Parts: sequence; C-alpha cells; structure tokens
Amino acid sequence: MKEKKQNLHNHTIYSDGSFSWEQLVREAEKCDIGLLGISDHFFTSKVYHNISPSEWLSQKIPEYQALAEDIRAYSSGNSGYNGNIRKTKVLIGIEIDTVVSRTGLNIPDLPWSFINSLDYVLFEYLGEDDIRGTRLHEAKLIAEFCSIPKIIAHPNLDRLDCFYGIKACFDFLAEHGFAVEIPSGSRNDWFWNRFDPQLLKNMVLSIGTDTHEKLSEAGNINRALKFIEDNNLTENLIDL
Repeated sequence: MKEKKQNLHNHTIYSDGSFSWEQLVREAEKCDIGLLGISDHFFTSKVYHNISPSEWLSQKIPEYQALAEDIRAYSSGNSGYNGNIRKTKVLIGIEIDTVVSRTGLNIPDLPWSFINSLDYVLFEYLGEDDIRGTRLHEAKLIAEFCSIPKIIAHPNLDRLDCFYGIKACFDFLAEHGFAVEIPSGSRNDWFWNRFDPQLLKNMVLSIGTDTHEKLSEAGNINRALKFIEDNNLTENLIDL
C-alpha cells in the first residue's frame, strides 16, 4: 500500500540543514510519518561556498555513502528509538541543482553510479529559467542516465507555465518518468490556488517539506496531504 504520510524532502547537517538525520527521524516518528526521505544537496555553489566541484566529489560523496549505510541499517531493523517499534521507514536520496553554472557539471558528467545507488533523486529548477540553462528538454537526457525514481522538487508553476505551458510541461515530465513534489510546510510557495489540480491526474506525486531550519517541518505535511486527498490523487503518490 502506498504510504500517504510521507515526506521525501529533508536536509541534514551534511549539507545546509540544521539537524542530524536521527533528529529528523525522531520528529517524523512523533508525527506518525510512515516514509521519511533524507535528500541533502549535491554540489551547488549556492550551498557549498568553500569547496570546488572536484573536491566535493572526492570528499563528500564517501561521507554521503556512509550516511546512506547508516540509514539503511536503521531501516532494515524493527526497532525505533527508545526501544519502540520502528514506525518510520527512512530512505536516502539527494537533491541536484540543474543550473550548470552552479554545479560545474553537465548532466552526462554527473556521478551516475553514485546517484543510482541511492533510493531516489530530487531535481530542482528544471525548466524554470531558460536564461540559466535549465531547459525542460534536459528531462529526457536525465532519464537516459537515471535508473532510480526522479522527482521535480518544489516546482515553480508560474515559471513553468510561462516558459512551456503547465499542461505541456507535466505531459513531458510524465512521459520521461518524473514525479512532481507537492510542497508542504512553510518554506516553499503554494501555487495550487491558481492551477487546476486535475493537471496532476496523470502524474506520480510526492510530498516534501524541504526541511532546513525548523525541526517541526519534518512532520508538517498536512497542507499537501489534504490537497491530495481532497482532489482524489492519493493513488498517484509515489510508491518507494
């Protein structure tokens, strides 16, 4: 059965979050979140200011692989914290900035063996600004390299509609196997008061709060979950 109470967009102290993954899990368990995803940032100059892309690849990837091993060891058991039965399944993903000027890497040059060893991947800013080089057609190229579930993080619907038309955009993303994140929490803008929810009827969906500074955001999925349930989109939720 697909997990409705999910949050697949959370950052830890590994990148620019304020909390460890263990703290996020404890908060998620308190809020009865069934599926929690850790999705720290891949290299982007907007986050990593004092390290080059090559240094990040050599130094930070091994750290993230170790983090993934710890998370998978936790999720493989039945025990949660304080001797309780584990209520929250924890997955490990990563968030990739698609603005090449900030990553220094074109899509074919990304470390795909590392990325594909994770449980899923978020892509941010894809198609949202044709000046910065984040063309929507890159989704097709990403699909050629990426073998794990792909999610468009906190999409700016106004920009996507301006550049491509929102229906054409969603049709293209669906064709190439992308899910769309429905943002919850307080960090990202809410666009669905201006767009028809039925545009999502053929899309796979995920819920994410983009947790950074507020621990409570790990469990703050009510806005997105209500939207999904009210619009009969529960069956569209991603199954991981």
